[in-house]
Amino acid sequence: MKKNALFTVLTLLLIWSSNGMAQLPNNLRFGFNLNPTFSWLSPTVNKAKGSGVLGGIKILTVGEYYLSENYVFYSGIGLSFNQGGILEYKSGGKLLTGDFSDQVYYNLPDNSKVTSKLQYLEIPLGFRMRTKEFGHLRYTFTLPVFTLGIRMKARGNIEGPGIPSTKGENFSDATHIFNFSYGFGGGIEYSLTEDLSFIGGMRYQQGVADITDESTNDIKAVLGVIEIQLGILF
Repeated sequence: MKKNALFTVLTLLLIWSSNGMAQLPNNLRFGFNLNPTFSWLSPTVNKAKGSGVLGGIKILTVGEYYLSENYVFYSGIGLSFNQGGILEYKSGGKLLTGDFSDQVYYNLPDNSKVTSKLQYLEIPLGFRMRTKEFGHLRYTFTLPVFTLGIRMKARGNIEGPGIPSTKGENFSDATHIFNFSYGFGGGIEYSLTEDLSFIGGMRYQQGVADITDESTNDIKAVLGVIEIQLGILF
């Protein structure tokens, strides 16, 4: 049901954009991004350490408002998939809360490894600067960009000595519904035609708060993401 609802929302956004782009004023542009991502979790407690990076993807619709030729305010809405990372715990205990498939996962042994895979609805707000055009090419710098993430789904894998490994456990109760982050990046804007541009670049995104539920005292971690930006602007 949730997947159908999200698909419907994105479909309506696409229909709206295709119908409305011709009516946009000159200082507004609209675009789409399909960004590969690499994310990780940085623990804020000594008993845990980050031990892996997850590959994921972000799908975004973006609207840009041009304050001038070289200064742009932008926002948008999109979905990020498979964001998270891997935490390894030297000391076991009651590390997780949630609705798990087996009671054994509520009290984990030493040297357990927990992989969190999160899906967010994201709303970015940012400021983009562009150089003058060199032929068809401009260089761009994004600073700052703030992102509100609303958790849509949280799944995870658990493994450890003496317990059966499990995948796809429900981590919703163990993670906050909101995630706030800031970021910066750089890239290029290449004009394909007068009204169509290719956007490419890289952006770093750093969470500012613990993504885990505050009742889970033994797990504290913030989310970091590097995304490769690939998109078009109309």
